[in-house]
Order: sequence, then C-alpha cells, then structure tokens
Amino acid sequence: MSVYETMVNESKELYRSLPEESNELFKRRFVPIGLPQSIAANTASEVSADLGKLPLKFDAVISGNGCRSMSKSIRIAEAGSKEYMDAISSRVYDPRADKYSSFINASSSSAIMVDISNASTRRLNLFFSTNSDICTQVFIKAADNSECEITEWHSSSDHPGSVNGVINEIVASPYSRIAVNIVHNEPSAAKVLNVSKAVAMDNAQVTVNYVYLGGAVTKSRNYLLASGYSSSIIANEFALAQSEQKYDINTSIINEAESSTARLTSKAVVSDNAVCFLKGFSKINHGAKDSRSFVEERGLIIEKSAKLESIPSMSIDESRVKASHSSAMAPLDPDTIFYLNSRGIDFKTARMLIISGFSISQLAKISDDMLKVALSSIVSSRSAGTEGIGKTPNIVSRDMWIPSASHTTIQKHKDLEQV
Repeated sequence: MSVYETMVNESKELYRSLPEESNELFKRRFVPIGLPQSIAANTASEVSADLGKLPLKFDAVISGNGCRSMSKSIRIAEAGSKEYMDAISSRVYDPRADKYSSFINASSSSAIMVDISNASTRRLNLFFSTNSDICTQVFIKAADNSECEITEWHSSSDHPGSVNGVINEIVASPYSRIAVNIVHNEPSAAKVLNVSKAVAMDNAQVTVNYVYLGGAVTKSRNYLLASGYSSSIIANEFALAQSEQKYDINTSIINEAESSTARLTSKAVVSDNAVCFLKGFSKINHGAKDSRSFVEERGLIIEKSAKLESIPSMSIDESRVKASHSSAMAPLDPDTIFYLNSRGIDFKTARMLIISGFSISQLAKISDDMLKVALSSIVSSRSAGTEGIGKTPNIVSRDMWIPSASHTTIQKHKDLEQV
C-alpha cells in the first residue's frame, strides 16, 4: 500500500469516528450534516455560467471537469502525485483536527499551491465549480515583504446536489500582507465544507473575508493564529441565510506572540426558516503580552421563524492584554419600515434597503471593488426576491455606492489605535 493510500484510509477512519462537534461549549448548538462515507468520482461537467458573468478575471479554474491554471504563481497537483504529497506533508494544519477536514483530506482530488513572491502579481482569482462532487486543498504562502489579494469563488450551475469541500492553509512570512476572500455561492442543494487555517509570522498581516451565500448546509471551521511578534490577523464574516439554509460557522482567533493583534467581526442576515450559528472564539496564550483581541457578532433577523444564535467566547492566559467581545441580534426595526413606507417605499423594497445597508459595511472591507459590486448585487437581488440561492444576477455597478476600501482600512487601524 502506498503512502497516499495509507493517508486516505487513515483520514476515512477518522471521519467515521470523530464527533460532529467536539467543543464542549458548542455541543448543544450545531447543524448536523449527512456526508457519504466516500466522495463520488468526479464526472465531466460544464463549468458554471458565473465564470463568464462575473466581472472578474480568473487565474485558475477548478472543477469536476479538470483543473487549469493561467498564472505562474498557481500550481495544481493531482491527488497522489509527488507534488501533491510534498504539499500536504509540509503543511501547518493538522487535517485530523476535526471530522470535516478529515473528510476533505481523504476525498481531495487536487492541491492548489499559490506562491506569492515580491515579483508576483498583486491580485489572483480562483474559480471553483461544484457541478460534481469536489474536494480540494489550497496552500497559500506569502514570501517575506510580499503583498497580495486572493479571491476564491465557489459556484455552480443547477444540479441535484453536491459536496463542495475545501481546506485553505495560509502562511504569511515576516513583513508580508495578504488578504484572502472566500466566497461560497453554491446552489440550494449543495453541501458546503469550509476549513481554513491562517498563520501570521513576525510583523505580518493576514485578512480573511468569508462570505456565505449559498448551499443547503454549510459547515465552516476556521483557525487564525497571530504567531509572530507584532503580527495581525483579521477575520470578517458575512452570511445571508434564506429559505431552509443552515449555517454552522465556527471561527477561532489566537494570539500566540507578544504585541500581536487579532480581530473577528461576524454579521448575519437570517430570514424564512433558515438557521445560523455564529461561534466566535478568542484565545490569548500565556506569554502573548501587550496583545489585543476583539470578537464582535451582529445579526439581523427578518422573520420570527428564522433562528440566529451568536456565541462569542474568550480564553485569556495572560494579564497584560486588551480584549473584548460583544454580540447583538435584532429584528427589523418597525419604526424604520414605517418611515420608509411614509416616503412612498413599499415594504418589500424597504426590507431590501435595510438588508443591503446592514450588509454593505461588512462587504466594504473587501478591497477588490468589482468583487464588492458583485456581492452587493447578489445580496440586493436575493433580498428583493428576484434571484434564488446560488444565482448570480446581471452585475450592474451603475448607481451602486460602496464605501472605498482605503477608507475602511484607515478607519480600521484608527479603531485599533483607540483601544
């Protein structure tokens, strides 16, 4: 038996044996998800029409019909190959950590290696199509003093259902700055598994923007570590849940080094019979003096039948630090609806405006302007009921105002300085 086959068998056994939720605090609040014992073989299929509809140029396409890269910074290795085994053997993330990463590790058909150097392009876009079951692992490494923004768009055409699983590993070397946008806009029957781990070394900054729009059931497990002196990790999450969608989002931020900064901001809009759990966890390890950690969760509940729970928590093992967490959930404000109605705006449009306004402050933290326009258009169309789950409307940027990323970044640093 080869090393690859041994690894797959061990991962399958772990997937069968591990519980769906191991954290004692979150055990009573989780979304169960039924997954096959092994993933179906990839079948040839058309790539989602979103590839041509979105106002983005993609540098790599990963689908059940094969993978291709159009950038020297992106390499793709098939499962079982020497390059694939070298990639997974040198990672910092342990795929045995939970049930879903073990499933993805056993079922991955490819590994995507993204190497960012000083000479690399400043922006890379990856497109994932889930017309058939697909699991993959993405390894992103930023060299010293490098800077880049990477977008992953997960999408699909209509189909009976699929499993889309991805493990992201992000390593920011000293003095590098990297932003990763992970967007899930799968159709209403898809099952989504999102696992990521980010590590920021000395004086490095990692920003990860998670946007959850599609899928029947989404399980997300994210771990962001400020491992180096004066390092910074920032996680921004946004979820739009409608119909019968279910989201279970668990994100941990960890301060491991002195003078490090960690921030988690989560926002969710829940309507119809949707369910969403936001589980934000912050930990400051012993020895991480003068560190700062912040967890903020906000939610908007549209109908009484929707369910939204936020569970922020902290564990602090160092005394000389600054840390805080907050949570606030609220229904639609009837006074605001009444005011808009009095100005001639019907209830449906008023609701769409409130949802869009609540969402845009989170989406504005993405620096790619065209991506912000696309996401804002999807949120507005979904909120108005003109597009279904997993659908992407015709993107029209005319008359769409979005705060600039530069202002958001400047204000973000001012907020950190004030605390």
